[in-house]
Amino acid sequence: MEMTLFDLLFRQPDQELCREVLVTALGHDWLHYDVRRLEKLVSRLRQRWQTETGQPLPLKTLHRYGYCFGAEIHRV
Repeated sequence: MEMTLFDLLFRQPDQELCREVLVTALGHDWLHYDVRRLEKLVSRLRQRWQTETGQPLPLKTLHRYGYCFGAEIHRV
């Protein structure tokens, strides 16, 4: 799930993605989804990124809205 979320965010750098869009893209019903699950998923993704790269994940939290990935990734 973390990688699915990461893929969704990094394919749309600098675009604000609301929680509803993210939850739906992860295959869940927005009306029956506990948003704390998404917050925990983002937390685990940030921890994994920090551990692997030694840098903080360039992901901005948009208070009461969603998230925005703040950097472009260039594949090698």
